[in-house]
Amino acid sequence: MRYVEKLATDPLVIEAQGILENVNHYNDSDRVKDIIRILYSGCCAFCGSYPEHSSFYQIEHFYPKGIAVYSHYVKDIFNLHYGCQRCNTLKSTPVHLNIFSPNTYLRGNKWNHSTAKKIETELVYIGHILYPMNNRAGSIDRAKETIKLFDLNNDNGAGRSGRQHLVEERIRIFDSVFQILNTIYHLIKEEQSGTYINQSIKFLFRIVVRYLDPQSPYSNMIAQNFGDDIFKLLSIFLQKRLLLKNKQK
Repeated sequence: MRYVEKLATDPLVIEAQGILENVNHYNDSDRVKDIIRILYSGCCAFCGSYPEHSSFYQIEHFYPKGIAVYSHYVKDIFNLHYGCQRCNTLKSTPVHLNIFSPNTYLRGNKWNHSTAKKIETELVYIGHILYPMNNRAGSIDRAKETIKLFDLNNDNGAGRSGRQHLVEERIRIFDSVFQILNTIYHLIKEEQSGTYINQSIKFLFRIVVRYLDPQSPYSNMIAQNFGDDIFKLLSIFLQKRLLLKNKQK
């Protein structure tokens, strides 16, 4: 899971809520579905995958629509999330108040915003595996409960709701970024730098930076594992280019 900004002032949020207030069912409007997909960058709110890669997507209610106390929020855009079929199945009908919300949660009858920093510092990737990092005694370990509920590390590994594909996709992306950075490192180490090598390095940097884009799947995994390395390599590359330019003057 990662934080997904959903603000009441966002024109897309305003448009979606206006449509929802004038339809009989939250699933009636294709435009609302499109808006929700855009808000979540096409990534599942809970596991971060592209649902199209692993299963079909569904509009997910964080507060279950089948529970009477939450019936008022059935067509509320803040209770509607973009989710993959597997996460929706694992979440099922019960109310899960001890997991992270990707953006908003209810306090009384008012929506409050989740904290991006809290999610990113407590739900941490080491390699492609997620670990809970809540060190505050007595507090709810939302990261642990989120990982467990959605089986984000495929610890169960069996049945229709197994997360093999999810973990395999994270491994693939992790390995791709590692290989790109390894190539950049060796290109930068070359004693003689020319136009061809410089253009190759810049091209590879453009590719790897896309993985850091918050709209990309598992961008937190890449930032937590490789963020410092990417910017260190970029700094070294720019310094080396500057030295070479000064020598050529």
